[in-house]
Amino acid sequence: MGLGKTIQSVSLLDHLIKINKIRGPFLVLAPLSTLDHWKTVAETWTFMNVVVYHDRGGAEGRQKVRDLDWYYTDVTNKGTIT
Repeated sequence: MGLGKTIQSVSLLDHLIKINKIRGPFLVLAPLSTLDHWKTVAETWTFMNVVVYHDRGGAEGRQKVRDLDWYYTDVTNKGTIT
């Protein structure tokens, strides 16, 4: 039974970004089986850029994530044409 915990949590992060101007990054710890759901909800309900990471590749995998995925993108411009 869904109680809206994911939506409430994602809404709080979105509030921190839009109202309080706290740009993140934010770390969400959740069971591996729910991470794809979290990503889908965050991308559907907000303009947040989401990176899903779990340590499956050891040190080489972590470095690859740092090089390719873990950087700050201004979420206020997501979806706009410049």
